[in-house]
Amino acid sequence: MSNTIPIPAAAAAAGMERLVFADEFDSEATVDSNNERIPGFLWYIDRAYGRPPMTPEELEWHTDESFLRIKASSAMGITSYSSTGDCGFSLCGGYVEGRVRFGQPTDPKANHPLLYMIGKTDFLGKSWADNGLLCVMQAPRTMDKNGERRPYYVGSLHHYQRSWERDKQGKPIIRRASNLVNSTGYRDWFTFVDEEWHTYGMLWEKGHIAWYMDGREMHAVRFGENELPRHYYRNNPHPVPTLEEKNLQFAKNTWLGAYTVFDSLESVLSLCGSKGWPMDVDWVRVWQK
Repeated sequence: MSNTIPIPAAAAAAGMERLVFADEFDSEATVDSNNERIPGFLWYIDRAYGRPPMTPEELEWHTDESFLRIKASSAMGITSYSSTGDCGFSLCGGYVEGRVRFGQPTDPKANHPLLYMIGKTDFLGKSWADNGLLCVMQAPRTMDKNGERRPYYVGSLHHYQRSWERDKQGKPIIRRASNLVNSTGYRDWFTFVDEEWHTYGMLWEKGHIAWYMDGREMHAVRFGENELPRHYYRNNPHPVPTLEEKNLQFAKNTWLGAYTVFDSLESVLSLCGSKGWPMDVDWVRVWQK
């Protein structure tokens, strides 16, 4: 990895100064566009849960400006691992950062852009066990003060637990349950996003996850093996948000120790954009100790 790329301040403060993954998207050679599913690529045209992947035509290369535009037919994109080839890059902990750009959707029903990490076990679909998803950024829309629907920055984490149920015919089915969802865009750092380039980062270490926009820490969550997550906000760092009290009570009665799955969760990077709401990606980098 190049030593010319500066270490982000958040990564350096956490002792994560080793660049373990980087793509500047100045060449098509880093993506397995032909779906060879062999080692040697940084990205694969793949999708979790065994769903059909996107097509190479849904990737738009801008090598002269060094960025990739993802415009899949639905909530799909490229991943750092091939589920069918069982090869690629995955991580557990680190500082993940991406510089991305997106504007207003051309289709009001289009899926919003995403830069996230999904648990490798979940991604490969090989085991129905505790798993999770970490979202570095996503951009749903809501009304601004002028009544215009605009995208805003959200970072989130989800802890999933699997269990079996039966349908009306008595056949066994799998139920996905999210025990507690922390969606950081709804709180005291609500931030609308314009159509310019922005850098989004997420620091992931044991018992602690924090989100960054353009180098500024926006929100953080701390958790322990035998305690529920504690939410830390810039202006009010101690109380639990009122709107989550019901979810916290549910989690306390059901899965004490929620989120500890993230201390050992091997995850796969994923970039998603849709035809009705494309996402441009300038670069993605991962730093670890």
